[in-house]
Amino acid sequence: MDYAMNDTVYRPMVVDGMLNTFVSSPNAYSSAVEAVIEAMHFAEVYNEDMYDGKISWSDSELTRGTRDYLRILTGTIDRPNANPFYIEIQKLQDNGKIRVVNKSRAKDIVREQHNETASNLAMKIENRFNEL
Repeated sequence: MDYAMNDTVYRPMVVDGMLNTFVSSPNAYSSAVEAVIEAMHFAEVYNEDMYDGKISWSDSELTRGTRDYLRILTGTIDRPNANPFYIEIQKLQDNGKIRVVNKSRAKDIVREQHNETASNLAMKIENRFNEL
């Protein structure tokens, strides 16, 4: 698929329930599938780096999250007063100032693990964004 400026792009973001902060990817992706693969990869890396793998991720009902992002994963951690973690996807129009990447940095093994889920979620994301 060829990408052109002004096309729709997708950016993943983590909502950190312990730190009450947002961590957005510096990249946007030219397809929802790649954004979801990157989001799932980022969730795993973030979990390991920040919380020693203690976040339990589960599928989330596609709901509107923060700033018109769609929530795709929900995470919980067994710590006092911890709010939920979320992985969200934002749909934007590329205005030429967004760094757009065609392929996630996820390794092939991660891509294989998440490709089917990412493809299914990407279809749902497209449909849901079209409803908004």
